[in-house]
Amino acid sequence: MDACRLPEEEAELFALAETMVAALRQYEEGLGVKHNPASVVWVGLVAAIAAVEAREAAVDAKQIVNQEMARADGEAKLYIASARVVLAYYYGPEWSDSWSATGFRNRFIDTSDSIPPRHELLDSLRNHLVQNGGYENSLLNVTAARATLAAVLVLAGQRKAVCETALVGLRRRLSLLIDELGLLMTEEEPAGTPSA
Repeated sequence: MDACRLPEEEAELFALAETMVAALRQYEEGLGVKHNPASVVWVGLVAAIAAVEAREAAVDAKQIVNQEMARADGEAKLYIASARVVLAYYYGPEWSDSWSATGFRNRFIDTSDSIPPRHELLDSLRNHLVQNGGYENSLLNVTAARATLAAVLVLAGQRKAVCETALVGLRRRLSLLIDELGLLMTEEEPAGTPSA
């Protein structure tokens, strides 16, 4: 059997897999398919569809979050500045090694110029305030709860990775099925077929 190229588009891949499952349910016993039966291909298809749906839901949530990110990042900068003021009461106004426990890791105790380090700092501040609840200042809104910012973005990334794994698994299963069918079927006419 010639090598078949699987569709790149997810919808086309799913349609092909559904067609293959339907054909297998009807013909797998007669063909002698043992390693890639309809039930196994179906499980891979269902897992891939579920993973794509979860990824899409995460992407939708991420888009909503992205609309809020500029505002939230501005708030994060203000929060970090407020937290720095509150924590200076406990650690002193100048940077020292004791500041490291808070997540501020440089001598300038700044808010950083890029978003990922700010997210990391917010996570460290949240953890530090959870462990040291007495350091929270509700008047300035420097609390562990307010320090949480990036959870939805992390979830979206995780769901994308799960989706990619499921799609690779489905592609592999369909390729194995095609290979198995290639071994089971020959180019010769089936027995009992009248020749011209």
